[in-house]
Amino acid sequence: MLGTGDGRFAPCKQLDSEPASSIFLADFDGDGTADLLTTGVSSNGPNGMRFLKGAGQGAFATGVTISLPDMSSGASAVGDVNGDGVADVVAASWRFSGSSRLATITTYFGSRTGFIVGSSFDLPLIPDLAGGAPIKSLMLWRSAKGVLQLIVSRDPGTVDTFSMDTGGTLVLSSSQSSVFGSLFVDFNRDGYLDAVRAVSGGGIAVSFGWEHGWLPQTNVSVVPGSFVFAADINEDGYPDLIGLGGGTITISLNRGGTALDPPRSYFVSGGSIESS
Repeated sequence: MLGTGDGRFAPCKQLDSEPASSIFLADFDGDGTADLLTTGVSSNGPNGMRFLKGAGQGAFATGVTISLPDMSSGASAVGDVNGDGVADVVAASWRFSGSSRLATITTYFGSRTGFIVGSSFDLPLIPDLAGGAPIKSLMLWRSAKGVLQLIVSRDPGTVDTFSMDTGGTLVLSSSQSSVFGSLFVDFNRDGYLDAVRAVSGGGIAVSFGWEHGWLPQTNVSVVPGSFVFAADINEDGYPDLIGLGGGTITISLNRGGTALDPPRSYFVSGGSIESS
């Protein structure tokens, strides 16, 4: 939906018919125009990412599929890995291996001639406890020491931290269990990523990051919703938390990284948003 400049949007336009769980808008071919990249989740066969080349003014070319080695987990991250000014993508795929699941992380370098497949890295076998994709999320992050890192959240509640060179080669820096992060953000602005997740029954828990990993989780707010996002809504420099689900948008403002305001809910009804 294109913004009209007065707080409203033009009618929704379908750009691709393939299902998507992650959507990225970035310049993947270095032509100065934003492109669209989507990834989906598969559980019954190989699939890939979808690339829609930007044509400018909100228009995109027909989507093309970028193959992954195995079934897509839907987890991917976008950033300039090799420092050439063109966006690259790191994606996770997986397959069954006996009673376990094998996940592979692959780097795809953006270029004017299309994506160039870089190095791949196989994670240790992951027990098939709950079924489905074993990788929950990926995030590219430059650490407080200036090192490019890839954060991998996987079953069963484990977070792996890799250092990453400009060729996409991954070196495992640390692995920590009992960290259940679905969203990673520097919540308290100390230069270390914090792991944020929704907890059973409603609410948000944060495992604060430090030099050697993550501390035990702390419940910081009750923000209901099936999806949790972070954005600096009030422009104070600290990420606030947003919950979406059941026709409700819930916002809790971050107060200096150690506490959140009581959540305030907004109900979406008939195309309008009403405060609770």
